[in-house]
Amino acid sequence: MTSVTVHQATEEDLPVVMNLLSYYIYDMSEYMGWACMPDGRFGGCDELRSHWSEAEKHAFILRADAEPAGFALVRGCPEDEGVDYSIAEFFVLRKFRHRGVGQRVAGQLFDRFRGRWKVAQLAPNTPAIAFWRKVIGRYTGGQFREGTEESPWGERNVIRFRNDTGGAARAEADGGTAPALLVIDMQRRFLEQGHPEKLARVGALIASANELIDCFHDRGLPVVHIQTIHKADRSTWNQWMKEHDAAALIEGTREAEVHPDVHVADTDIVVRKTRHSAFIRTELEQLLTSRAIGTLALVGFSTDLCVGLTAVEAYERDFTVVLAGDAILGTNPSAGSRMLDYLSDHFDLVPVPNAQVVRMLSEHAAH
Repeated sequence: MTSVTVHQATEEDLPVVMNLLSYYIYDMSEYMGWACMPDGRFGGCDELRSHWSEAEKHAFILRADAEPAGFALVRGCPEDEGVDYSIAEFFVLRKFRHRGVGQRVAGQLFDRFRGRWKVAQLAPNTPAIAFWRKVIGRYTGGQFREGTEESPWGERNVIRFRNDTGGAARAEADGGTAPALLVIDMQRRFLEQGHPEKLARVGALIASANELIDCFHDRGLPVVHIQTIHKADRSTWNQWMKEHDAAALIEGTREAEVHPDVHVADTDIVVRKTRHSAFIRTELEQLLTSRAIGTLALVGFSTDLCVGLTAVEAYERDFTVVLAGDAILGTNPSAGSRMLDYLSDHFDLVPVPNAQVVRMLSEHAAH
């Protein structure tokens, strides 16, 4: 196994770190748009030099088998309410990636600084998001919150956790059975258009879904909002949309918005999908397993398509599936009933009332 060390950088380390910074800038130019200068260098290194002298920032140099392997900057956050520390910059040379070096370094840094953590990555930097989700999931036993925020550089994925309490032990003890709530396609298009009988039941659907959303929020359990979002350039469209030139749920449009009556917290997770199942071409499964989630309660629209197909795929991935019967709705009554019959006949999945879902959560808390 590669020997990994992390030590606080000194002035003597600065030239080494500045050289490593050039590789970091090169890697990040893909997401930041930094230009290559006329002399063949990437700009930005001089600007980053200040990170090594500011009082609230702690600089570390990483070595793997005694060889320089990267650097890390930890920032104290006295101005950020609810946050004590954040990862300002984190870089591991490519030759040491996928060998467990980054995970071990991150663990050492977290252990060194105890408190409330925030780790943010630019939304397009999906490899980094996946890395931190996996590392923090393992470090905390799945006890973290994930969301998004706007920054001067664009939207960022944000993971928050704390390591100054014993809270992480509970998820490890759960052994992969912790519950989460999937709120599926509660968007304006689905809830404001369609069959009259369906529209007549939308108010009850939202009320029942909110009851469970609030219940999960009150218990500090994950709520994941699944949203169907497409790009205007047709790159995400399914076959039917392309064949009929039928644009729908385009990013940024009103119909793609979550219905305003649906309860959404800043700490909730959002997963975007482009197919009926929430597991196809999304990070959902990885997100759930990294948090030791083993039980999924499903609410939303529609029973016969997105909810039903997500239930099947969750079952096939060995999750325990709970259909919240009070909080799901079909495109029309007969279509929803046919899917429920199918789920019952082939997967033994039978919808249960909200009260039973709440009892399930109480039993989980008791353990």
